[in-house]
Amino acid sequence: MLEKDKYAAMYRLGIDEETADVISNLNAPQMLVLSETNQLIFQLRFQNSDMVKKLTEDSRVGDIKQMHTGILLSSLLLDSLSK
Repeated sequence: MLEKDKYAAMYRLGIDEETADVISNLNAPQMLVLSETNQLIFQLRFQNSDMVKKLTEDSRVGDIKQMHTGILLSSLLLDSLSK
């Protein structure tokens, strides 16, 4: 994903450019080390249970829900980059 469209991947993964570069430059043995860990390396961007509830509740208009999710994820990414 990072090789195909770096900036879209950064947005979808919620990572900054430096992290994207590090991941892109990992060799096969390094990727194997990461894959063998029994710990979650990445974290969910949803730190607020109310946000998860709002995004998963039934809606009359499915397209708006997807757009709303994108807006929330974008704002979370911008907040994290500004810190």
